[in-house]
Amino acid sequence: TVTVAYADPTTGNDTNAIQDIAGNDAASFAATAVTNNTPATPAAEDTTAPQLEHTNDYPSVLYNLLSLSFTDANNLDADPAHTPAAGDFTVSVDGVRSTVNRVIVGNANKVMTLVLSTYVQFGQRVTLAYNDSTPNDDKGIRDTQGNSLASIPTTVIKNNAPDRTPPQLITTGDARPKVNGNQLVLSFSDASDLNADPTRKPVAGDFAVLVGNVPNAVTEVTVAAQAKTITLTLTTAVTVGQTMTVAYNDSTPTDSRALEDALFNRLASFAATEVNTSGVST
Repeated sequence: TVTVAYADPTTGNDTNAIQDIAGNDAASFAATAVTNNTPATPAAEDTTAPQLEHTNDYPSVLYNLLSLSFTDANNLDADPAHTPAAGDFTVSVDGVRSTVNRVIVGNANKVMTLVLSTYVQFGQRVTLAYNDSTPNDDKGIRDTQGNSLASIPTTVIKNNAPDRTPPQLITTGDARPKVNGNQLVLSFSDASDLNADPTRKPVAGDFAVLVGNVPNAVTEVTVAAQAKTITLTLTTAVTVGQTMTVAYNDSTPTDSRALEDALFNRLASFAATEVNTSGVST
């Protein structure tokens, strides 16, 4: 805070006073506020290149859009003439390289988006690496001060693609359909759990169980969501060594009841499949 005051030191035409060219003295004036135009201490020059940021949201991929976020004191350089070369990015989907078709640089949000040639599916493993193949030009991952990032080591990318695959009946190995008494257990493979909502479980009549080619009606359907199994309670207990098959057909595909996972991907049907009866208690 600055003030200034002035007192006329003499009277008359003393040349040591503030005067105009005619010799008239300026009058004294009291302390008066002064506008302070001194600039603040200048910020240190940014000499640090942008750095890849790891958060819950970045880096991530959704379908064919891979998004990278950066930390930097300045914004990213969004000049199209300075956009990184697409070929400097190495993106792999389950070990197979996916071409980068386009690089889009966001300025203020410091986000860069890569448009991939491959649409990433749920559960696929995606990695990215970057290497500025021409470090002496003005193209690359850089901020508005011209600081360029030379490289990004191989980094795992969060896959945000939703699960769109319905459960699949496991027909081989220890998890194949098996029965003990009147309990028939079906195991499923799926990236998600089965749907545990009791109002959405499959209709008992949609399962066709044959024991020695004779129908054995299903009286109850029990879903174990996390175990990804469905247990069918049969009308008649099965004895060891009997031949047995199970099939499924969603008779009302437009209603809410079906064999489905927690993301509502439903299995329309599976054909008659042999059931293991060797474990039936005698």
